[in-house]
Amino acid sequence: MSRSLSASATPRIVFLISHLELIEQPSQLAREVASVIPAYAGQADIRIVDLAFADVLAFAQAVEGNSEADVFVCAGATGAYLRRQIGTPVVLMQASGHDILYALDKARETTGAAAVVRYRHPIVDLEYVRRLWGVDIKQGTYTTLAEAQALVSTLGGQGCKVIIGSSMVTQSARQHGLVGILAVSPAAIRRALDDALATMDAARAEAAERTWLNATLRHLSDGVIAVDAKGMIQAINPALASVIGVQVASSVGQDVDQLAPQLEFKRLLAEGGQRRNQVLHLGQHTVLASLYPMHEHGEVVGAVMVCQDASTVHGADRQLRMSAKRQEHRARYTLDQIIGSSPAIRSQIDLARRYAGTDSTVLIYGESGTGKELFAQGIHSASPRASCPFVAINCASLPEALLESELFGYEEGAFTGARKGGKPGLFEMAHTGTIFLDEIGDMPSTLQTRLLRVLQEREVVRLGGTQPTPINVRVIAATHRRLRERVESGECREDLYYRLSILQLRLPPLRERHGDLRALATHIIAGIAARAGLRRDFAALVDRLLPALERHRWPGNIRELENVLERAVLSCSDEGTLAQQDDLIDLLFDAEDLPVPDARRSAAGSPAARPVTELARIRDAIDRCGGNLSRAAQSMGMSRTTLWRRLKAAERSE
Repeated sequence: MSRSLSASATPRIVFLISHLELIEQPSQLAREVASVIPAYAGQADIRIVDLAFADVLAFAQAVEGNSEADVFVCAGATGAYLRRQIGTPVVLMQASGHDILYALDKARETTGAAAVVRYRHPIVDLEYVRRLWGVDIKQGTYTTLAEAQALVSTLGGQGCKVIIGSSMVTQSARQHGLVGILAVSPAAIRRALDDALATMDAARAEAAERTWLNATLRHLSDGVIAVDAKGMIQAINPALASVIGVQVASSVGQDVDQLAPQLEFKRLLAEGGQRRNQVLHLGQHTVLASLYPMHEHGEVVGAVMVCQDASTVHGADRQLRMSAKRQEHRARYTLDQIIGSSPAIRSQIDLARRYAGTDSTVLIYGESGTGKELFAQGIHSASPRASCPFVAINCASLPEALLESELFGYEEGAFTGARKGGKPGLFEMAHTGTIFLDEIGDMPSTLQTRLLRVLQEREVVRLGGTQPTPINVRVIAATHRRLRERVESGECREDLYYRLSILQLRLPPLRERHGDLRALATHIIAGIAARAGLRRDFAALVDRLLPALERHRWPGNIRELENVLERAVLSCSDEGTLAQQDDLIDLLFDAEDLPVPDARRSAAGSPAARPVTELARIRDAIDRCGGNLSRAAQSMGMSRTTLWRRLKAAERSE
């Protein structure tokens, strides 16, 4: 094959002129070509070679083997013959109608009829030229050298004295005692050289594209393979080749199903259309394969398959979810979404709305589950910072070292495993917005000093760094602890306490909001039903539950209420009524905490009483649920495992 092409390489063109036998060098055509070459100085390195036809193939193969030519230029049959034998591009030099007219004008200087002999294609308009000039012009075509020689002999026998054609045709004419005139003008030579240069430009572009494509494929971590319509491999990258245990170079040109039957390539292709995320097992690897057919003029001409390692996909999915979470720094709730009309909650909503117009630090007190973050988001959403980040962190959920790096960030090399380039902390990420420090009362005392400096100086120094970064952040903190008592015990810095408690909210527990229970229950049940795909009206359920809800103390506040209502909704029959209406208490407490019933129930229609054992209670629940243990456990407010354990224990005790 010819050498690799580069943008700076000068094209090397071999103008190959074949003869029946070499009579003179340079030949007439060689002299014509030489007269044109100076016009291409600097554009190409052009070499002219006269050869006997019998030596053409061996010469071309030798030139190709030594990478001495980028393109050959030949006339008619010689060029067509070489195209079938070598891989280097071959450009055909073909005479146009103008060239034939040029040759015919020369033929008029001689006596006798003239004939035009061309490779393959006759001149359609030659009859018009014959009538216009009033000369006797014949023509014929050939596809092989033997046909050309026979045709010249026949035309000579028909009285033609002048033969117009290629170098070999004119030489054959002279051998038969006829006049041979080349059907090649300087214009035809220039066209052939221009075509050769255009071929080189196209080859350069194709080579550059292939080089770029191969480089891209080499660097892809995903496996890629491309085949033609017959299933022959056209390209494969190292990532996939290593997985299926083949070599890239030896794979090209092979049948894909024979080389890698585990890809099931032809089967997927035969099923038509794109195939996405097909699970394939390639040795020790599980991959997700996607097939993309390639179409031209409505027909499939090949296909590309991309294989992603399953572990890579899992990792990417995790990174995407983590990235989405990190970029989720937006408040989702507003103060208007806080449900309740009781004075206890309305006073705090009104106060929060006033606080939203300031930049002062807010400290929110409230038991667990009272909605402290909901209020924090609501304040942010009602503030001028609403379009800026809202960043939340639970100060009690992380170890001290991790909490420090999360809040304040770190520089590269700050500790073993630190990310290259460092990482901004949550204070930096909340710049221009709000940071919510939940459970601030549980922040380690060693970090309280750093937090105090941030609040005072409005700047952050990353872990392992020395340069402070100015920040513009509004701070909202929350706690369920009594911070003043922690100050007295030395667990909270007094100066930090006063920095945090400039503005205060005290959220009422649910037991002080009985007037809000109906609205809360209705709203919560609507959300539960939507998530479960239930489209029933649960108003009757709310009415039935409300007396029991109002009697309960709700130590878990809204979270506990949500749990109770979810158990109630999922324990309902299709009509929306509780499975056992007199067991509402089971919905309000965790089943593990309920005492074993020891009351006596009166038998129907009988004053006698009998003890209700644990075993009888469980069997009764199972009977009501048609023997379904999962539904029985659900109706009793416990897990299926707990139900089974209690059932076995009760049977043993009986």
